[in-house]
Amino acid sequence: MNPDIVLFRLINLHEPIPFLDRLMVFMTNKAYLFFFLFGAIAIIKEGRKALLPISLIIIAWVLSDGVGNILKNAIERPRPFLVMEDVRTLVGHRSSFSFPSNHAATYTAGAAVLWYFFRYLRIPAMFVVLMVAISRVYIGVHYPSDVIGGAVLGIFIALIVITVFKKIEGIYRRDRLVAIFFCILIFLLIGRLYYISYGPLELSGDEAHYWEWSRRPDLSYYSKGPLIAYLIGITSSIGGNTELGVRFLAPFFLFFSSIIIYRLAGSLYGDSGVAVLSGLLLQFVPLFSAYGVIMTIDSPFLFFWSLGLYFFYRAINSEGLGWWIALGLTTGLGMLAKYSMAFFFISGLIYLIMDKDKRGLLKKTFPYLSMLIAVMVFSPVIVWNIKNNFVTLRHTAGHIGVYEGLGFRPGYFFEFIGSQVGIITPLFFVSMVVAIINAFLKGDISGRERFLFSFSFPVIVFFLLKSLQAKVQANWALMAYHTLFIFTAGWFITNRDSIKRGMRMLFLSSFIFIILIFPVIHFPQILSLPYQLDPSSRLRGWKELGQRITELSREMKGKGPFFIVSDKYQVSSLLAFYTEGNPVTYCVNLGRRMNQYDLWPGFNDFVHYNAIFVTIGNQRDNEFLQRFSECNREVLAVRERQYYIYKCLDFKGMQKKNVFERY
Repeated sequence: MNPDIVLFRLINLHEPIPFLDRLMVFMTNKAYLFFFLFGAIAIIKEGRKALLPISLIIIAWVLSDGVGNILKNAIERPRPFLVMEDVRTLVGHRSSFSFPSNHAATYTAGAAVLWYFFRYLRIPAMFVVLMVAISRVYIGVHYPSDVIGGAVLGIFIALIVITVFKKIEGIYRRDRLVAIFFCILIFLLIGRLYYISYGPLELSGDEAHYWEWSRRPDLSYYSKGPLIAYLIGITSSIGGNTELGVRFLAPFFLFFSSIIIYRLAGSLYGDSGVAVLSGLLLQFVPLFSAYGVIMTIDSPFLFFWSLGLYFFYRAINSEGLGWWIALGLTTGLGMLAKYSMAFFFISGLIYLIMDKDKRGLLKKTFPYLSMLIAVMVFSPVIVWNIKNNFVTLRHTAGHIGVYEGLGFRPGYFFEFIGSQVGIITPLFFVSMVVAIINAFLKGDISGRERFLFSFSFPVIVFFLLKSLQAKVQANWALMAYHTLFIFTAGWFITNRDSIKRGMRMLFLSSFIFIILIFPVIHFPQILSLPYQLDPSSRLRGWKELGQRITELSREMKGKGPFFIVSDKYQVSSLLAFYTEGNPVTYCVNLGRRMNQYDLWPGFNDFVHYNAIFVTIGNQRDNEFLQRFSECNREVLAVRERQYYIYKCLDFKGMQKKNVFERY
């Protein structure tokens, strides 16, 4: 017999022992109180010196809990009481999986860090960990191997935390500001991972749609390149079909983007203050910060733009071919994320033309080899579009208003400017403008400034002109701000002794304001905004819809085969994600523009099938509902959104529309 099962039965299956039962339940539910006691003892004995180790214990605890949840969803081992008979369960049943034990992981990680810093607490801490580990088996919610696996994970996480601490401690001795910078980055990275796991935001429609793409791997997709689907496919296959499984890489992309911008700014200015401030701006400026928790195409795109800037800077200042190859790979991957990466080539060319010292590089093969590599990396998108009637090109042309023709629409122009003020925050936007104007008035434009402006001004000017003709989304020019952040931070810091006090206060106030609104961005309910004015409202309420569709799906199964469908791709994708079992869903075309669902096999030939049709608007008389013998409607109100759910019987079939007519 499996020794894991034998040991489980030995510990769990016995006659009740009241005192021991109560003790084990206490150790499972309340053992953290001992760690509060250990912390109090350490503070009494060590004073303020104990605060840093205690902080590291908390970090190790949180990290091990997060990694444990990822492993649970990847391994999907059922808990023992779900597969064995007569298991004694002394606490409420958990819906999560069994391996590893998060209790064992978190307590072991905390105790291991405590072991490193506080020798006098080692024995009691280890005793608590042992008792918690035994309790998880005793109360029937884990196998012994779950506990052992959790303990190994906890030790591993503790070693990482201690190693990183020692590394930052070395940096701190050389430059305190830089050490604080890295501490902030690590804190924000862990905080964002925890926020994704336990925070209030469900997936957006686009995130769920990209997750749908990841379930159907292809060379490319209707509206975007394939990179976002590949990344989500990898993380969700490991972390499960959860918000964390989809969004896992978003905090890491922002984390490494800040480090890259920090390195680039340091190379340009030779000032750690400029480097640190530039890196922090990416973390805290509202829209950049949002892409640290939401996994859309902009999360990897902004990372590859940052990396491209650094590689380009290194390439033009060295003779090495390696930097140009790295640049080609990076820009190619960036285009697989978002086609706007093509602006990088335009900006790079403008810089090489403008800077007479670097102009000679245009006569060398390195830049062109780099572009060739980028095109080769991007080639799957080209091949896919050749096979699919260049549908992406047509979609993009429609998306940016090419089919609207020439025209003058000043309303869009002012709307675009207003959106940029909003996403950067008004005070910091003014600070940037003030720095740019003063730099030009003083003629303070060196090769460094030409480099920074070449990767910002062309992008902003293009979209400003474009906004005179058609609507421009707020995030389309986002990549222009990487170098503008560096320039603004550099200008204010290097000129801090010569500029007027009012300008210094403007810049300081703008940064403080960005910090203050940071929690509001992640917890907008602080402001109690009306539903219509709360941008996060679109990221809530989908779980409740998924639960209701799950219940209806169980009812419909008894009536024969059925399918789930909506008239909006966002709703269809969110239904697939939040409905139990992640079923295949469909999107009916009732006159909308084409989307990716139109390129996948549809439901049109599902004659005599039943269906669950979900829409946000009342669609009682549309042509789709008329294709059934009977449809019954119910309204599900979640917060201030109403879902119209139709239970439809006996589908008569429906002719598939020519989706290439509309883009």
